[in-house]
Amino acid sequence: MKKLGYLAVTTGLLISTSAAATGTNTSIEARLNALEQRLQQAEQRAVQAETRATAAERKAQQLELRTANTEQQTQQVVQRTATLETHAAPAGKLQL
Repeated sequence: MKKLGYLAVTTGLLISTSAAATGTNTSIEARLNALEQRLQQAEQRAVQAETRATAAERKAQQLELRTANTEQQTQQVVQRTATLETHAAPAGKLQL
């Protein structure tokens, strides 16, 4: 009789332990799935950030080129103005 009670208690403990372990595994799997989803979302955000950074760099280069072109054009206008002023100065000295 004692052996039967011992077997019943042992069997009950094994069943309850395995049920608890199954619940824990499910919980761990759920956590791992959640972590994996968060990792995928972080990777997507990183890719988007890299794309935006590349676009920003491209725009900055375009602005630098425009600025350089504008400066060259300004220098050309200044040189033309100076040339015109030097040619116009002698004509301005002529008086009737």
